[in-house]
Amino acid sequence: MPPSGVCVDRFFFRRRLSSVFSLLSSLFVFLSLCLWMSRFNLSAKGSGDSLMNGGGDSSSAVGVPEIISMSMDEKMAYSVHLINEYSASLHNNNVRCEVSEDKGRVLFSNRNFRPGERIFIQPPLHVVQEDPNSDLFKRIKKASKDKKLDFEPLWYWCALNTQFNEGTQTLPPALAVSGLQRMTPIDQQRFLMLFAPDCQEPSDDTKLLMQTLGLSQSLDLVLFEKLLQVWIHNCFEYSDAPLGYSVYFISSFLAHSCLPNCVWHYDDDQNFVLRARTEIPAGRELSVSYLSEDALLQPTPKRQKVLESTKSFLCQCERCTARIDLGRGFRCPHCREGTIFLAPAWGTSRDSHRSVGSPSPPSQHYSTVGHRRSNVVEAGICSRCGRELSHFERLFLVQQERHYIQQMLALDGEEEEEEVEEKKRDGLQAGVPIQPPLENPCFIKMNSDIRFLFTQHWVLSRWLAYAAERLGSDKNVQALQRSHGGKGLGNPVSIQLERLDVMKRIFPTENGAIAWATDEVVDAMLKDVGYSEKGRIGSAEMAQALWADNGAMGFARRAHESLSLLFGRDHEYALSVEEKMKTLRRKIDEAIGIRD
Repeated sequence: MPPSGVCVDRFFFRRRLSSVFSLLSSLFVFLSLCLWMSRFNLSAKGSGDSLMNGGGDSSSAVGVPEIISMSMDEKMAYSVHLINEYSASLHNNNVRCEVSEDKGRVLFSNRNFRPGERIFIQPPLHVVQEDPNSDLFKRIKKASKDKKLDFEPLWYWCALNTQFNEGTQTLPPALAVSGLQRMTPIDQQRFLMLFAPDCQEPSDDTKLLMQTLGLSQSLDLVLFEKLLQVWIHNCFEYSDAPLGYSVYFISSFLAHSCLPNCVWHYDDDQNFVLRARTEIPAGRELSVSYLSEDALLQPTPKRQKVLESTKSFLCQCERCTARIDLGRGFRCPHCREGTIFLAPAWGTSRDSHRSVGSPSPPSQHYSTVGHRRSNVVEAGICSRCGRELSHFERLFLVQQERHYIQQMLALDGEEEEEEVEEKKRDGLQAGVPIQPPLENPCFIKMNSDIRFLFTQHWVLSRWLAYAAERLGSDKNVQALQRSHGGKGLGNPVSIQLERLDVMKRIFPTENGAIAWATDEVVDAMLKDVGYSEKGRIGSAEMAQALWADNGAMGFARRAHESLSLLFGRDHEYALSVEEKMKTLRRKIDEAIGIRD
């Protein structure tokens, strides 16, 4: 009850005053909400189309200036339902976009997918290629070289080719005959919704480039900077000659994993095709590899380093955070029979025990005196004798790993930048592939050292591929037999089989590099028996051996099955093996007397 007497008026006055304040507060919230909504409901300049669904409700349309002013968090929150509308119209609602706290916008499956099943196919949002006939592109190349700009000329060319749309915008007079492309307003707005670091002003390099080109007053430099960053963080390689990049819309929201459940490839029309690499249940996050199929077999520190330098993030997928790295297996220095796996973080900046003199990390399942207590494999523990690496043994293995990774990269002329710089400081020639002659003891020693040190490692698989290639001719094999007895080398078939076994133990699921290595086993087996497409198979017994599951045809079937799953049966990778199988089948039938 309210108080009595003189206080009653005060009580009702306070109630009326409280009601007024409440009304004013509600009105303020309503007006604020209207202002916020109006910011994201301005129509695009002259387009009259919605951002993602290509028409219809103009209340969802956003103009380029509004998108530029958004932070990345605002873009993510605003764009998700529009991305899903666009995806539903093109991809049968197979996928949906959600915002993840640690990854931003990611895609999830809306239904179950079988291995090899196509999830979606998407044409490029935009494609830009080098134009050697364009005077503007030539000037960009010259300015990039003379001014030592951070990025390659094609990046700046890509940004310029997304600067203008076909709506109400007109090219500045200086660019009227430059050969620049112009995007549709909707595509430009979608393009700006892709990930890029927040930037509210152009970089010094952008200012310098535009000043050199005489375009500082003609272009919106903040927009140019945004477009540049979108290209850098979202592009795919489109063509080699001329070099070109492409950007895809929905595909840009696929997260990376070093154990991805999806794989992507181009079709004949350069559309982006996404397939399931493994079984994918409904509601599972979809992931692809931002690395090549072969790079997925590299040790975690190498993979993380490449991703940090090229994509600006530290991968924390299940492989990169596992207790052991199945791609970092070393021969135990004590029993020389078991395998010791290193942890993913060992030897990196995130290794808390990397400094000299720090103690060895304790093991949860093994004692530190070297006696096994459990069958659980732990990092730094031998799988056979149970001995644990000392701190200095671990440092030695990490150093050896770095050395041989550089050696293997040098075989392909792919040395890392810091290694090249170190060679320059030491007065050595950088970028020269290591090609030890077969008659040189260097080849034998390197083969012996690598096989002794590594048991389950990318370095070992890469070396075995190199050794099989070098031993691929009778002349080379005979030279080794004469010079060094061929100690520990084997023949191309046995080397390729050993390599394939190593790769399968490193990467447990479907992988393109493993499929191609399987096909190389086929080639080695056929060459070993003197087979040629123009010749005949010597005997029915040889034909039966080639047809067997452990023969050339058996490996060809497995390679074809894997490549078909990853890339589709009509892809050139699968078709190439299929054609090889048809020819081999025909010759086998001829050798054992079967006629059509």
